Amino acid sequence: MKKKFSLLFCALVILSIFSCRDEYNICTLNKDVNLIGGFYQSIGGNEITAVAPNLTIATLNATSSIYTNQPNISIFSFPLSSTVDSAKYVFTIANNLPKDTLTIVYSSKSEVVSAECGTTIYNNITKLTYTKNTIDSVKILSANVNTLLLKNIKIYY
Repeated sequence: MKKKFSLLFCALVILSIFSCRDEYNICTLNKDVNLIGGFYQSIGGNEITAVAPNLTIATLNATSSIYTNQPNISIFSFPLSSTVDSAKYVFTIANNLPKDTLTIVYSSKSEVVSAECGTTIYNNITKLTYTKNTIDSVKILSANVNTLLLKNIKIYY
């Protein structure tokens, strides 16, 4: 009887060790938060994905660009700063087209992922304004800028 009890106890200890093993580590999940946008054109009432022939995106008065003369871009992404509540970006879709300015007004919120993993800053777009030199319109698809990799805005030109 003692032998059976010892075997049962050992089996329970082994099972409890393996059942407590963490198969899912939240710290390996994506923590990058980027605004994601795409270019579109409306032709004959149909919306089609467009390509920026030579994309440059920079913050207004910046010394460097987020994108610099990147050819054939249909989707772009960049982080929003958590230290301000708005940012102005200069878009050049092609070198031979006029520049446009896109102003994004947003709020930021810090959320704790876990004690081990730290925090992530999420953003919520509250307003967009833009010039209409090359850009025709901008549409918000998802105001929540988070880690889900969802497209946030559509830019029509």
